[in-house]
Formats: sequence, C-alpha cells, structure tokens
Amino acid sequence: MEKALQKTDLSSNLHKLDSFTNLKPGWDGHNAPSIPFGVIQKTRELISELSLQPELFPTTLKTIQLEYDNSQNDHMEIEISDADTAQLFIATSLGDEVVETIPSDIHSISERITKFCER
Repeated sequence: MEKALQKTDLSSNLHKLDSFTNLKPGWDGHNAPSIPFGVIQKTRELISELSLQPELFPTTLKTIQLEYDNSQNDHMEIEISDADTAQLFIATSLGDEVVETIPSDIHSISERITKFCER
C-alpha cells in the first residue's frame, strides 16, 4: 500500500484550526468572509478521528480544505462546509481530474482518504 505524504500532526492541525477563529472578514486582503465556527468545529471533529492528518487551509468560500499528496504525486482536496456533503477533488500525476460530492461524515471521508493513499 502506498502512503500519503504526511506533513503535519493532529496537535499542529488543532492549533491551526484555532487560528482560523481569528480570521476577520477580508483576511485574504480582499473580501473573504470569516470561517464559521460550525465549519471549524466540524473539521476539528473530523480530523480528530483521522489517522493520517491533512494540510489545512481556509478558503474564501467559508470552508476549510483538507489536502493530501501521495507517493504517486497525486493531489487530493476535500472541502468541508456546514453542509452534509463535502467536495472532493483529485488531480493525478497523469493529468486526470476527479470532482465529486461525497457525504461529509467521518466514515465516508476516511474511506476516501484510505482509497487515495492506496493509489
């Protein structure tokens, strides 16, 4: 099984999430809204259950993006919002792209991360 390249740990990610609560409107230098507390809390609960930690990024869409890279140089992003679904994007090293809407529960997200790591 190929492994994703883990660049961070849970403690670092929890600290990073805490910093997202301080993002004020316009945090990107333009008109980005703050990240809703519910999205931060949902992400906190999700990553606390993951064995492989993602890189975390706030987005200008009031979401938080979980990012992974694997040893095949593929890239995956999972965008967490306050909805019951998450947006999944995979770009492969061969130039293929996959975009899907998946359930945002821990089982579905963990399953997709495992599948991505096995590529």
